[in-house]
Amino acid sequence: MLKRTLLLIVVAAALLLALGGQVGAEPAGGSLPPPSPAACALGWQDEPAFGPQRYLAGAAASLAANRFYYIGGAGVGNSFLSSTTYLDLSSPVPGWLTGQPLPLARSEFGSALVAGSIFVAGGRNASGVLTDVHAYVVASDQWYTATGLPEPTGGAAAANLADNFYLLGGYHASGSGFSTSTYVYSYANALWSSGPPLPLALSYAAAATLSDTLYVAGGQNATGYLNSLYAYNGAGGWQVRASMPFTIARGALSIYNGRLLYTGGYNGSRLVGTYLYDPAGDSWTAGPPLPAPRIFHSQATLADRVLISGGATDAGLTNSTLSLRTTCPTTTPSSTPPASSTPTSSLLTASATISPLASSTPTNNPPTASATTSPLPSGTRTPSSTPTIGSPTATEPPAATFTAPVPATGTPCANFSDVPASSVFYDYIRLLTCYGSVSGYLDGRFHPGYNVTRAEIAKIFVLTFNLPRQTPLTPSYSDVATTHWAYAFIETAYTGEALRGYPATTCERRGLPAGRSCFLPNEPMRRAELAVMVVRARSWPDTGWPLTPSYSDVPPSHWAYPYVEKANRYRVISGNEGRFRPNDYLRRDELCKVLYLSCAADGGPCSNLR
Repeated sequence: MLKRTLLLIVVAAALLLALGGQVGAEPAGGSLPPPSPAACALGWQDEPAFGPQRYLAGAAASLAANRFYYIGGAGVGNSFLSSTTYLDLSSPVPGWLTGQPLPLARSEFGSALVAGSIFVAGGRNASGVLTDVHAYVVASDQWYTATGLPEPTGGAAAANLADNFYLLGGYHASGSGFSTSTYVYSYANALWSSGPPLPLALSYAAAATLSDTLYVAGGQNATGYLNSLYAYNGAGGWQVRASMPFTIARGALSIYNGRLLYTGGYNGSRLVGTYLYDPAGDSWTAGPPLPAPRIFHSQATLADRVLISGGATDAGLTNSTLSLRTTCPTTTPSSTPPASSTPTSSLLTASATISPLASSTPTNNPPTASATTSPLPSGTRTPSSTPTIGSPTATEPPAATFTAPVPATGTPCANFSDVPASSVFYDYIRLLTCYGSVSGYLDGRFHPGYNVTRAEIAKIFVLTFNLPRQTPLTPSYSDVATTHWAYAFIETAYTGEALRGYPATTCERRGLPAGRSCFLPNEPMRRAELAVMVVRARSWPDTGWPLTPSYSDVPPSHWAYPYVEKANRYRVISGNEGRFRPNDYLRRDELCKVLYLSCAADGGPCSNLR
């Protein structure tokens, strides 16, 4: 009898884990989960050290694969390296693994993640300053040669803006001067063009993208070290922002909690400080200092932490890796299982010391590691079932009606420490949790700032709309086999035309079989794609369109314009301050709100949820 009881508990736990609604990690340019309770502490923590000591390398974070990549660089004796290593944070015991080596050993190159590939541009090695550009496809662990730079460039900053790779400043010949150049590589067209020049010639600056704006911080030129901060949103020219607290170069920049985080650097001596820039207030504040001074290190933001690796300290080159993250005291699981994410069952959870695990992913069949950003839905990607755009009208059609979420009168299905009752998303998260569409993580939190992968949203969408499962014998996509954990959900969403895949040309760039469309299940979803999905799902009639687009960044020429306008009219998704931010990645909390509103509107399947 005891064995049978234990077996039933294990089976129930496994089924409940498989029925969850986990979403991915936070993208570059987003914000990390809110700070933990006061008992937790924010600070720099040691992560596993990698192999040989090196600096002047490249770094990128693969969100869906939950990996931090550290590529190339220079080692002891200024030897040039070609290694591709990555810290796998999805493993119960995170450690460094090796990928296919960079085709050309080098250091001082620009690197950034664009549409699922880590681009490495320029740099230098024993032969001099380089024009070579290579791209590493995370999904297939393969490098390919991309179109070379217009001129040799080293010491440049790099970042991704709207799926274009930007290479900024640097020098163009060994030992010669500094540059104002802005080179832009179009992923869609595989071509380089010149962007607006930087206000100052510089090299060894740092760059990152936050909320559709590209920033370049610090650097150095013939006058010395700089404290400048420049911003560019893809139109016009560079704008001057608040100066950094110190003149500084050779540090690193990424995103933390909706702000820029600059770490370390050099201005005559190696620095230990970190600085946070708030774009809303155009101001800098001091951040948590590094444990030791560091320069020429690499940095990226992944999920709930900022990671830095390598570089040079006062003691010489290092192979250490640090992360800025919140840590909490170890807790002992309660003897009573906490409330479930479904109305009638209990969810067995682990201690808070266990790394967050995707509760929607069956533990015996995890998703295949894949690229982390969706290719920008433009030119080559034409949405199917495009709504007919009616005659322009200045009259606003009536908003759709829906049953507003009502606060729980009894005990909620789940209490998440990072979703307080005061949150504007609280009721939506509670309703879909009780409905069984989504769930939290094993650490007891919901992580509202995490992103949603395409496979996960297919599952959450199908569960929310309670669609009958489709399991055809032949898969519709080359990268979603019948054994994939989300196969039934993806095929169901495809059958209903709510969520479509990508054309063969895009798939071939990712190293997938030629001539077949793909779904890219581990890509995070963008806001424009969600608008398309909910409009297709509800098949709302056209009611006319405004003379002026509702959002400045979604003009009538935008591929998702009719969907965004219709979703806006039905009040299920909106923008902010006149912008929709169509290329921003979707967060867990806003997904819950949009899915509930779209599902409940006009007496939809969720209209009776309470």
